[in-house]
Amino acid sequence: MQVVTKEPGKLPEIRELHNDQFREFLGGCMETVPYGDGYIIVCNDAFLVDDSPFNCCIGNTMFFGNIFICGESVVNDLGEHDLVGLTDDQIESEFFQFLIGNLIDSVH
Repeated sequence: MQVVTKEPGKLPEIRELHNDQFREFLGGCMETVPYGDGYIIVCNDAFLVDDSPFNCCIGNTMFFGNIFICGESVVNDLGEHDLVGLTDDQIESEFFQFLIGNLIDSVH
């Protein structure tokens, strides 16, 4: 699915990331953070234990280690958000471009 990845010290990048690659990319178990309307930020839930390096701030939340941003669908029967790829409309939206701008600024 189409996501935006952000690694510490690197620029954000739009790329394909599949379900079986999530854990490897994050370096551990996933934690999801709903953000804005229809976006999910996914990070490693054990970043403190893993001593992951600082990555970026989004809103008032600091993220460590690798993260990726994807879309969300409806809440499933277990009360969890199902992850979906970003649509072209989401990537081209003014809100998303502002978010990406903040991620780029975090590198400098």
